[in-house]
Amino acid sequence: MSLVPRPLALAPLVVLALAGCAVEPPERVAATSSAIQGGADDATHTFAAAILEGGGVCSGTLIAPNLVLTARHCVADGGSDAGIDCARDTFLPARGPSGMKVSFAATASTAGAYDVAQVIVPPDVAFCGNDLALLVLAKNVPASVARPASPALRGHAYGRDVVAIGYGVSSPSTNDDGVRRARSAVPVTCVPSDPAFSCDPATYDMTSAELSAGDGLCSGDSGSGAYVPASLETAPVVIGVLSRAGETRSRCTDAVYTRTDAFTDLLRGAAADAARAGGYAAPAWAGPVAPAPPVDAPPPEAPAPEPAAPAVETGPAPTTTTTTTGCSAASGLARPSGVGASTAAFAALLALRRRRRPRSSSSR
Repeated sequence: MSLVPRPLALAPLVVLALAGCAVEPPERVAATSSAIQGGADDATHTFAAAILEGGGVCSGTLIAPNLVLTARHCVADGGSDAGIDCARDTFLPARGPSGMKVSFAATASTAGAYDVAQVIVPPDVAFCGNDLALLVLAKNVPASVARPASPALRGHAYGRDVVAIGYGVSSPSTNDDGVRRARSAVPVTCVPSDPAFSCDPATYDMTSAELSAGDGLCSGDSGSGAYVPASLETAPVVIGVLSRAGETRSRCTDAVYTRTDAFTDLLRGAAADAARAGGYAAPAWAGPVAPAPPVDAPPPEAPAPEPAAPAVETGPAPTTTTTTTGCSAASGLARPSGVGASTAAFAALLALRRRRRPRSSSSR
């Protein structure tokens, strides 16, 4: 495949976000996305979930009994019809959760799926490096349905490859999404600031809060996790959330993930709140959490009033990090109105760009 190098004098290359959702056919969810390219059907790793909204599908990871990790562009619009420009593009407010569900079935289905009560997103609205969201479910997922994975937090040491698991299409030309598939030995190509990887994030069109990992992640895989291979047998660990990728006529290329360790504080805070809402002990990775007061406990006695202080001008209220949400057909794209619309738009836009490479590379 011939590649187009990026001249030094040009603005940063525009990279397209993965289409997060697709259209639902009569008998199954999201027939216009597909599965991880080159992956195998996966009925084992039930922590890997499908995010469903309005007939569309994204992917995600259960990280606590009522907490799911996914991509922000699955629940909020952002970017533009021309693709994602890291120097320019931002997220709009997330949509409400009405009609949004999470399925842990090997073939995604609204039957038996879990309602979403709340979404938590980073306060920074810049698209690149902030494409991460947390969905708080309306009820806990029992261990008999799915056992949670753990997110990699600050100080994580990266390996040379990951396992990718998602509900996306198996190639740019197929309509076979909605089935969970896994692909092993996906090479990690760039982790900014990690001494084990010699790479500059600018040459991969990404930020220091992201990592690049191989090919084969397609429409519908948005929000899917990159997992530490050795962890899958005992205690699964997810290191990233799929944000975007490139595409040629026959292949999905160069996946970029939002790193979980870049959001350690956000993840821990969300886990603590979700544990209180779900009435269970917070997971060990969340750190110590103060227990909620008993329901029947009397209210604390009010302290004596302090003398009134002189009025002081204050600035605007701080930006909240919590909002309600839904699921997006594709970042910056109008929602599809018929079967095939999402895939067609996704393919047409991705065809405008080629894979990200260091400036010195021009062929593969």
